[in-house]
Amino acid sequence: GHKRMKNVLKAWIASHTNLVYWQGLDSLCAPFVYLNFNNEALAYASLSAFIPKYLNNFFLKDNSLIINEYLAVFSHLIAFHHPDLSNRLETIGFIPDLYAIPWFLTVFAHVFPLNKIFHLWDMLLLGGSSFPLCIGVAILTQLKALLLKADFNECILLFSELPEIDIERCVRDSIDIFASTPRSCTYREHASDLTNYQINNDLV
Repeated sequence: GHKRMKNVLKAWIASHTNLVYWQGLDSLCAPFVYLNFNNEALAYASLSAFIPKYLNNFFLKDNSLIINEYLAVFSHLIAFHHPDLSNRLETIGFIPDLYAIPWFLTVFAHVFPLNKIFHLWDMLLLGGSSFPLCIGVAILTQLKALLLKADFNECILLFSELPEIDIERCVRDSIDIFASTPRSCTYREHASDLTNYQINNDLV
């Protein structure tokens, strides 16, 4: 398995010369290798299609502009859906830079086990490039009661060992957040053009 993943990653890096390996790319690759264990070419093709849609330019050598914009939009989304939580986290200085970068850089593959990732990504693939942001807000929704009472150090501890997240609820909440968020709230200058997907009304 490790050799197959290494082959897929080497092929991806070799064919995307403007991009570089960032820590977490192996976590992002793992679901595709697992699902296409005997077909490295398909695993590579899946990874190559996934990254431009959800992680456009995240793997540039200098990705600071892209990451900063993404986290700024995430902060706006938290404030839009949970102003009390946003205010609390801002007051204690617990900003998304401290916990959310591994979430978004790996589209949560670094956070959740594979069985949960498959369930989450099944829904993700129906949504636009902003859907990972909605998943992030959905995770905070589940942790909200704890976070509102926590100080800075307790927040750091909480996110270093993330409590059990109900993935079914996370998916449902993500859909609701996606559906109730004005598009202007999730606009990103650095987003891919491959973003104009809407979740089917049957799912909302």
